[in-house]
Amino acid sequence: MGTFIIRPTILASVTPGSWFSAFTGETLLYALTNQVGGLHNAQNGPSSNGLARLSFFGPCFYLDGSLVPISFGELPAGFTPLTAIVKAQAANGGVPAGQVFFQGGPVGEESPVNQFYDYSVINPFPRIFTIYLNGMGVRSVALAGTGFSTCYDSRIEGTYQINQYPTFNPVVQNPLVPVHTGDKIVIVAPNGLSGVTKINIDYIDPIKGPKTISITDDPPGLFIDGVFLYWIDLIYIKQDAILAFYLPWGFGTFSGPIAISLEGTTFSGSVFAGILNILFADASGIYVLDKNQTNDILYFRDGYTTVQKQIMLSFNTEETLEDDFYSLLGFPRAIMSQNPLDEEVDPIELDYTIIATPQIVTVPTSVEIPSPFIRTAFIP
Repeated sequence: MGTFIIRPTILASVTPGSWFSAFTGETLLYALTNQVGGLHNAQNGPSSNGLARLSFFGPCFYLDGSLVPISFGELPAGFTPLTAIVKAQAANGGVPAGQVFFQGGPVGEESPVNQFYDYSVINPFPRIFTIYLNGMGVRSVALAGTGFSTCYDSRIEGTYQINQYPTFNPVVQNPLVPVHTGDKIVIVAPNGLSGVTKINIDYIDPIKGPKTISITDDPPGLFIDGVFLYWIDLIYIKQDAILAFYLPWGFGTFSGPIAISLEGTTFSGSVFAGILNILFADASGIYVLDKNQTNDILYFRDGYTTVQKQIMLSFNTEETLEDDFYSLLGFPRAIMSQNPLDEEVDPIELDYTIIATPQIVTVPTSVEIPSPFIRTAFIP
């Protein structure tokens, strides 16, 4: 068993007019996270209810007392947190004294007043990816009077163990290529993949918080947050050195990072395999499946462009006669009828112009249709 510390590297948000750096010239992020203390801290109050949200990115993990941080992707395979506590060096003063609350989740789960947030209140205990994406928060309530709070050395501390055989090191192929619902996901390893019994996909929904989609093949099934939904086998290759499956539905309109981990009989615990970025497929309409058709063309929105368009002007400097029928016609008949071919046309008198208008760019993409249960699930 080892120890870990995650130190914030990003100030995600802060309530205006609340937390500030006590030392001139230092950023609020440094004031909230430095380990020096003293005057190098963040303060809030009085008469303020201030929340500072902090995020983790890049090298931010310190394992077993090391002073050199590593990134999430550099964590050893099988990294499994046993405990995790959101904490900081915080103090309150004044009359009435300020109060501090620590947050451990994306939707504001808080500790009791002046106590650290302990992830052990969550059952089952979250995976490290969930803790990493949750970030942390420090909220101070300084009531009217002289109340205030101070804070520095914000962090998450915990213990971990490595759950795996030394030779089992699964890796997701093509981690930088965005994926959609129904895409084939391939995991490779020197050995051990034939013993996989469950694939867990974790992500953080911006509204609902941490979510887990799981698939099994013996017996086959699809689970969302531990609740069985469908009897379906999405794993189509399971050999000792390769595991392949179709990315299931259930993500709704979510786009962002998803973490893939494995459970099985030839190794213990949950073993992290990699991170992918899923993109929500903005598709709608009626889709018809043809017999023996394995591919089809789908059209994806891929940004915007501008096109030139000719329009009539909305004004006329000359009085229109009531019996001038042609003057009431739209372009181009009005122009042609009012200006016979044997007349010279003054460009200034033409009553139309050219404007640029936005247009959606659609890109045709040939997509494999592995199963009607997958491709018809583009719309959640």
